[in-house]
Amino acid sequence: MAANIPLSDEEKTEITRLHGEGKSVRQVAEAIDRAPSTVSRHAGELGLVFDRSQTAAATEAHTLDAKAARAAIIAWQYRRCLRLAERLDADTFSTVGNSQEGPVAAAFSFVPPQDELSLSRAMGQYAKTAGDLEKVDAGAGAEGAKSMLGDLAAGLRAVYQASKVGDPVQSEAPAPG
Repeated sequence: MAANIPLSDEEKTEITRLHGEGKSVRQVAEAIDRAPSTVSRHAGELGLVFDRSQTAAATEAHTLDAKAARAAIIAWQYRRCLRLAERLDADTFSTVGNSQEGPVAAAFSFVPPQDELSLSRAMGQYAKTAGDLEKVDAGAGAEGAKSMLGDLAAGLRAVYQASKVGDPVQSEAPAPG
């Protein structure tokens, strides 16, 4: 693109012609190999105004697409969090570990503390991420989401602390022996 070189009469005529065809500032700029700001400035000097409704419509469509994508991600995050909660609340906890012979499946009548901690952390992260995304669209309602997430985090911390001190949450675990 030409930098700081005045527009020729031909370029000014081309701006006028392309504007008349309904081209956007960017399309005109590409056609004459100039910066969009140069085209916009000279169009203003020529009394030409570009229709920004297409830009506004495209921006609105992009905003709606992004909002829909965030809603889908939020729903997925919460579904995932609930699935992990169901796994923690199940009567039997199944897990797979590795040995020298390969993968080994195990089932317990309790959730091993390390697994509970890992799953609780994952749930907390899913909930936090979903809440953060909700804040983007919530505006004034963000404080409620923040409060709910704070309560959830406090609950997850309590579960973790209980697992460290042998609280009844883990009382179903067999005594080491």
